Amino acid sequence: VTGEAFNFSPELGYTVLEVVEAVGIALGVTANPIILDTATMEIRDQTLDATKAREQLNWRPSWSLERGLDETVTWYRKHLPWAPPSVLI
Repeated sequence: VTGEAFNFSPELGYTVLEVVEAVGIALGVTANPIILDTATMEIRDQTLDATKAREQLNWRPSWSLERGLDETVTWYRKHLPWAPPSVLI
């Protein structure tokens, strides 16, 4: 598999707003995104397909979105302790 690309994903669909809310929860802040709705030619719905990782690597997701965000926030807080939540969101 040298040089090949793989997607690693639980293959669950989340809206951008759901992800923003989950990031805010992980950071312990209330996220208030400004939605301009001006983007054109955007892909409406998209998810990562982890079929190749499952079939070639026998990979299975073991973390939820929430756990992954918690671990990510913990890492950033450890390595960027000066950064307020507004920098991380």
